[in-house]
Amino acid sequence: MNKLYSVIATLVTVVGFNPYLALGTPHTTTIVQAQTNQNRPKKLTSTEIQQVRRALPKKEIITEQAFKIYLPDFGDCFFVPVEENSPSPKLSLYLVKNNKVIYTFPKWKQAQPWNFLEIKAVSFPELHFDGPDIDGVLLIADYYAGAGGPGISKPFPVTILYEIVDGKKLIKVLEKESNTLTKRQVKSIAQAEKILRDEFQYLP
Repeated sequence: MNKLYSVIATLVTVVGFNPYLALGTPHTTTIVQAQTNQNRPKKLTSTEIQQVRRALPKKEIITEQAFKIYLPDFGDCFFVPVEENSPSPKLSLYLVKNNKVIYTFPKWKQAQPWNFLEIKAVSFPELHFDGPDIDGVLLIADYYAGAGGPGISKPFPVTILYEIVDGKKLIKVLEKESNTLTKRQVKSIAQAEKILRDEFQYLP
């Protein structure tokens, strides 16, 4: 049974709606898989969003893709994506707790020359399926190359897989897996899962 912990961010009416797929506007399009686990991620309340804003003042927080989650070694916290616009659009990811940033995700070096456009999907998988806790973050986002902007440069999907290293308060980019998923131009969580399961022996 797939134990991927994902969250419904935004639902819209779609002809032939697939319960694992929700389509939305920029910054809200997300792939979701509903889970019954009590630790599954949850959308932030308005009060929690205010807490995040206090921790990240003057930041362009992508609230539709921010979640309350439980992570090993970090406990209950908020997963917060931010669009940075200096000097060019970039994506930053943070963990926030008690009105302060407690962790900043590492950047994937390969994506740094590109410009961030929007998040397409976020999920929180149990990569090693050896317990009930989330130990990964899987993110699919659209990027574009050059300074011409998305209207001139065609957007392309970039997929980054993070591993939460148990007992070390450490989150690292899985370089090989991220490179493979990005080269394959993965556009959905389902596609990414299949590759991770079949070729890297992750996931149940």
